[in-house]
Amino acid sequence: MVEVETVAIFRDLLRKNKFYSNKVIVEEQISNNPRIKKLLQNASKSGPGSGRPEFIIQHKELDDFLIVVECKDDIKKHESKNRDKFKDYAVDGALLYSQYLSKEYDVLSIAISGNKKNLLRKSFFLQLKGEEYTDFELKDLVQIEDLIELYLKSNEKKKTQHENILKFSIHLNTFLHKNKIQETKRALLFSGILVALKNRPFSISYKKHKNPKSLTNALLAAIYEEFSQSDVFENYKDVIKNNYAFIKTHKTLTTSKDFLITMISEIDKSINKFNKSIEYHDLLGEFYIEFLKYANSDKSLGIVLTPPHITELFCEIAEINKDSIIFDNCCGTAGFLISSMKKILKDVKSDREILKIKNNNFIGVEYMDDIFTLSASNMILHGDGKSRMYNENCFDENLINKVKKLKPNIGFLNPPYKADKDDTEELEFILNNLEVLQKGATCVSIIPVSCVNEFSGNNLALKEIIQKKHTVLGVMSVPQDLFHNSKTNVVTCLLVIKAHEPHPDNFKTYLGYWREDLFEKRKNLGRIDIGSWAKVRKNWLDSYRNTKNTDGIVKMKDIKNIGINGFGLRRVVKPNEEWCIENYLETDYTDFDISEFEKTLKSYMGYKLIND
Repeated sequence: MVEVETVAIFRDLLRKNKFYSNKVIVEEQISNNPRIKKLLQNASKSGPGSGRPEFIIQHKELDDFLIVVECKDDIKKHESKNRDKFKDYAVDGALLYSQYLSKEYDVLSIAISGNKKNLLRKSFFLQLKGEEYTDFELKDLVQIEDLIELYLKSNEKKKTQHENILKFSIHLNTFLHKNKIQETKRALLFSGILVALKNRPFSISYKKHKNPKSLTNALLAAIYEEFSQSDVFENYKDVIKNNYAFIKTHKTLTTSKDFLITMISEIDKSINKFNKSIEYHDLLGEFYIEFLKYANSDKSLGIVLTPPHITELFCEIAEINKDSIIFDNCCGTAGFLISSMKKILKDVKSDREILKIKNNNFIGVEYMDDIFTLSASNMILHGDGKSRMYNENCFDENLINKVKKLKPNIGFLNPPYKADKDDTEELEFILNNLEVLQKGATCVSIIPVSCVNEFSGNNLALKEIIQKKHTVLGVMSVPQDLFHNSKTNVVTCLLVIKAHEPHPDNFKTYLGYWREDLFEKRKNLGRIDIGSWAKVRKNWLDSYRNTKNTDGIVKMKDIKNIGINGFGLRRVVKPNEEWCIENYLETDYTDFDISEFEKTLKSYMGYKLIND
């Protein structure tokens, strides 16, 4: 039975929200799409037969996304207790259709009941391909582009997209290896293709080139044209050109047109398809950075990539906003700057203000020229051509004075970790970052826990300088295998400092035990969020902001789920003391397990072998 009145009301809602356009296919009851027809052929609500939803909606630029709508005139027939009366209730019917369609599509199912515009009940659910359905946080229908953006931003979609990109990156890495593209060149080639695909003439014509030389010339021309709109290119033209020059001479690229076309096509399909009609910075940024670590040997690049959930955590700790000017003096591939952009632009609507923020609020320094090229291309990919990116030594006095004039008020960094006795100390990089920040600014860093626990030698002297000039707000012990994806075993902590305000004698620093983020290790994918991170992050931040003064030693056996809940203490810390919370926790050895001791000892031996 067709629910005539409700269908008419919903049809008006579709018109109001611009669903009837040349980009959207709106069908009622029966679809002309053979794929959809086949999935619904056994989806009848009353038994054998084909399913006939009130509406089936597709966006032409999203091949794997459907909206399915079920209507009921009777408002009392919105949802049954067990959601299993498919013929009689709107929610039940919508979820039945979603169950069938989600075998091949991501499905947003909408249930609507009632025959009066001001007395309607609406429910929204999202069921990703091969997954169970979840509630979709929407109270009413919105414009089609906004609806798609909400779908792409949903935690469920980001999680599956993230996993898909990781899988694609493994495939692409193997493809590049077989075709003799060196590890040090893979990320550059990947970033160059992404930049070139922003160039519309190249993106629509690259398949038409008749020989590989013509294609490589066109690829380089498109890269340089996109870079030419950036101040970075004007300042570091030779550096950028030198790093992409191999495209013109590499044997595989210059002799196999099919290889390059295949690679460009796969990147366009797997990475760029959500960026063609929707400006979506955070998703592309996170996946781009995630891809880099699999498309390269981290050691050959000399970098360890900070996991995206930690770069985003930095933004929450520092409470950045649209007035924040972010400085990273060891910016690597610009992960902190991209996460900052995501956070700051989240609630900014004006195009003019967005452009102003992109052009002025992000400052990055990277010494290694190939990594600098990656960071510059990353910022360009996110619509930022005017940001202050420098391929310089962060300790250079001229650069320090130049950055000071830009008045940064937030500092983020993951400095190079010391591997040799003559290497620069991590705390020196932190002091370098603090030097250019405004008074009262917040600096957040992630460093080996040994830096804050030493109470002799260089690090003691550096800790004394930090407390003499600045205030140590917090030190948080984070998961021991945080850098598992980068194949690095170093145990780290977060260090939060307020710039240019000397540490008061009786100030109590927050010491956090943030050892468990509930990420899971998956074969080939590394550590991934299984859906608990949002809750863990909230608990950690609540602990940091709300923990009161603490005295004495705390017994670990008295603390339940210590890492997940974000347990913390507030204690007076001196330079000649350990600055991590473990120094103030008493371990209970009554349940001591020798196997755990052996596991820890082996882990430590492995760490020493790798890092020494």
